[in-house]
Amino acid sequence: MADQQIGGIRYAVQLDKSEDLIVEDNHLTLTLQPGWAIFNDPNGVALAIPTERIRGIQRLDDVAPLAEDEP
Repeated sequence: MADQQIGGIRYAVQLDKSEDLIVEDNHLTLTLQPGWAIFNDPNGVALAIPTERIRGIQRLDDVAPLAEDEP
């Protein structure tokens, strides 16, 4: 994966009955598995949250727009 902009990749995770989390890393990836939202960095799993506890996940950093397919 190419280096991201300064500040890294950021997600806000809204949890039930708890304060929201900000998860940030320069090489962060999010994988959704049955029953789990898993945040990984180059060293492996950084954070795993059961989906039953999650109200929402939003990416906060600036994401480059996807290129449109040309005909």
